Amino acid sequence: MLSPGLVRVKGGGRPADIDWTVTDGNEVDSARALLAEALSVGELGRGEEEVEHYDELVGRYGGSVDVEVRESVARALGNKAVTLGELGRWDASLATYDELLERFGGAAEAELREQVALALYNKAGALDRLSRPEEAIAVYTSLDERFGTDDLAEVRGIVAMGLTRKARVLRDLHRPVDAVAVYDEIVTRFGDADEPALRTRVARILSWKAYTLYELDQPDVSIETLDELIARYGDSTEPDIREEVTYALYTKAATLDRLRRTDEAMHAYYRFLAESRDGENSANDKRRTTAKSRRQQIATR
Repeated sequence: MLSPGLVRVKGGGRPADIDWTVTDGNEVDSARALLAEALSVGELGRGEEEVEHYDELVGRYGGSVDVEVRESVARALGNKAVTLGELGRWDASLATYDELLERFGGAAEAELREQVALALYNKAGALDRLSRPEEAIAVYTSLDERFGTDDLAEVRGIVAMGLTRKARVLRDLHRPVDAVAVYDEIVTRFGDADEPALRTRVARILSWKAYTLYELDQPDVSIETLDELIARYGDSTEPDIREEVTYALYTKAATLDRLRRTDEAMHAYYRFLAESRDGENSANDKRRTTAKSRRQQIATR
């Protein structure tokens, strides 16, 4: 299982017209074959052997100028770093991320930019796991500074993940105001995105921002943030986003209830119940039960 916050890259498919036997005849295919073999043994839980395959790939083809081979080398280094972390060899893992960044940090090719961005994201995640949060924040910041304006969708997604993790680390450091500033940056930068994953992320970020604002004793601003989430995504039919919307509707009602704004709370509970359904998931069923109970209690006062 991957360490939380770390992402392994796949070696790609196995087209029928490629001989996946490792040979020296075609370095593109041979590099891909070594990468596929490494992933295969890794899936069997043989991490040390997986690392050896990555080392063989990098040793054979690390000096290649072929773009496709360089992509395989970058993938190998990124996966090696993740695997070393899983094996508890964190110093070697961090050194491998640094090797990838040194080799490919200035590359212009799209696939290599993606691998560099992913290496920064994973390195920051490793530092966070090692209880080195300030260093992790610095690397997440570097990821954003280097790739924040990249037009490649995959890289944009990695930057958004990095900003999300940066905000989480700031919250863990009891810096909620700084976390809210990062949430705002994510919404500003990715709020108009068309990609489903980014739309879901922005919806979730607005929910987290609302929760953080409530913790900061800013309930009115928290409610405004929930309203923003509902206004942006209330018409969405995407399941993950619908879940965020219905949760926001319930949270708004519960917040108004706690503030003793009973008329508004009653209206908000009605809307939540109208826009959610029994049986969607157990957590939502519990919220619906609570909403029905609170609505009845308010009505009989």
